[in-house]
Amino acid sequence: MARAKSEFVSSFKIAGTVFEKLATAVIDAGGNDEHLRRLESDEGLRAKVAQLIVGAMVETGAALGEQLEWWIQLWQELGFTVERSVIALPLVPPNFGPARLIVIPQGLTIQRAWEVAQSLFPCYSYISGDLDKAIPTNDRTATDTAYAIIVRDREEADEEFKSLSANDLKARGLRGITVLETITDEIGYYKRSGKHRDVKNVTLCSGSRYSDGSVPGSYWCGDGFRLGWCSSDDRSDLLRSREAIS
Repeated sequence: MARAKSEFVSSFKIAGTVFEKLATAVIDAGGNDEHLRRLESDEGLRAKVAQLIVGAMVETGAALGEQLEWWIQLWQELGFTVERSVIALPLVPPNFGPARLIVIPQGLTIQRAWEVAQSLFPCYSYISGDLDKAIPTNDRTATDTAYAIIVRDREEADEEFKSLSANDLKARGLRGITVLETITDEIGYYKRSGKHRDVKNVTLCSGSRYSDGSVPGSYWCGDGFRLGWCSSDDRSDLLRSREAIS
């Protein structure tokens, strides 16, 4: 009985959260209270919405599943093992657009990812020493387990966040890409397409900090992949974070 009650309470809480977020999405899409009342009273409309949600999740899940298989094979070729069962595929938010999966194997560090990148294409960093010591603060790491995130499937970083500093993004609650993730993304993007990201702009790695508090940035310039830095207050049209969904 206690277990059944616990499961009921859990389901009730989840349903409340879903309804709240769905209502917010309706308003964000230009709807109003009348649309919400219609959704509440019209069973047929609710059924159509449910079908759209389930269909979108199935389609998105299949696409991300294919990308996961590709990553597992790539990491195996590069000498890493990724257990499929430990990877939780992120849910793609509404209006996010096409999503690109980034998979980080357990134990992969910034320095090791940099060395993998160096084996594939020229890489330059203003830091000559150990990158793990130089960049000790990161929103996510693979110390304890492998994980995956999604970013928008674009060559250039998110235009939505141009001219926003790392501090601006933090104040808005945006979860940005880390250095480890941007290096991994560059590896995957190159291996999949033969091209490089950020040939016009700079990915602001707002999910990471150098030991002095400055923020890493990555881009392709001329003949190589480059890792630089900027102040956490720096902003320009060229500095653009990539939103990371985990």
